[in-house]
Amino acid sequence: MCGNTITLAAAESAAALREPLSKAQMRVLQLLNRGLATKEIAAQLDIAVGTARWHLNQIYGRLHVRNRTQAVLKARELRLL
Repeated sequence: MCGNTITLAAAESAAALREPLSKAQMRVLQLLNRGLATKEIAAQLDIAVGTARWHLNQIYGRLHVRNRTQAVLKARELRLL
């Protein structure tokens, strides 16, 4: 996936989620996939660390996972990444 572009496969996978990820959450997920820490994600997106944490918790809930490693694995499984 390049930049903010969401592929058709990713859009179809996102539709399979009970509550799809927002564009902001997808950006956070992409940075999470690159291995960035929460502070680095916040800096990249020019948001507060607390906001980045909130997005991460929303992602975990929507993907039904408990941590960042599980989130990345589940997102890959769903072809969101």
